[in-house]
Amino acid sequence: MPVIEINDCDFSFEKETVLQDVNLQIPHGDFVAVIGPNGGGKTTLLKLILGLLTPQKGSILVDGKPPQKALRAIGYVPQNVHVNRSFPVSALDVVLMGMINIDTGADRSKAMAALARMEMDEYADRKIGTLSGGQRQRVFIARALVSGPKLLLLDEPTASIDAKGQADFYRLLKELNNDITILLVSHDLLLISRYVKSVACVNKQLYYHNQAEITGAMLEHMYAGSTGETCPVELIAHGMPHRVLKHHEVK
Repeated sequence: MPVIEINDCDFSFEKETVLQDVNLQIPHGDFVAVIGPNGGGKTTLLKLILGLLTPQKGSILVDGKPPQKALRAIGYVPQNVHVNRSFPVSALDVVLMGMINIDTGADRSKAMAALARMEMDEYADRKIGTLSGGQRQRVFIARALVSGPKLLLLDEPTASIDAKGQADFYRLLKELNNDITILLVSHDLLLISRYVKSVACVNKQLYYHNQAEITGAMLEHMYAGSTGETCPVELIAHGMPHRVLKHHEVK
């Protein structure tokens, strides 16, 4: 049974098509990079998998169940997590918020184990507002992991991490992938290609490629019809075409 199974899904917002005829099967243990142009539907796809949105057509199963009944199997870190730097909450407190029922003994041990897994246990008593962007993101992932999910969803997780810390961050994710399936939205294509196992290109429709290589065919699918948008610099580094492909150029 795949951990994610999406069949013939459509989603529109105010009569504007966001995703159309999406089909996707993600096996257990996969590490998927979700890429595509801005407005292509990447975040919407994550929200459908989470059950925060409902498709107008088609079906979605997570761990064999509808998303609303599979919440315990999903850990999620959104793109922007607002942090009030003056609020006196520790890193450990933040992780404990990921527990459904907090038992001050057993759950504290689980929260510390989740912090240790993200190499943040020594910062357990530090106020969340005093941590760097990369450290905070590790704490938020520990919060998503503390309940033992089978699937981890990450939306642009390195947006608040400096370039120096991104490689270490992805290294940690690769280690997590030893026993958890990861779906990650990112624009850092050159960097993530060293760590992920497969790629899903999203631009209204979805093209899944079960290898980490970014190919010309994938870029054609991803950028066709994205008027005025050029491929990211990371793609040019792969030797891919750096202009927008028009509809008549797509073979």
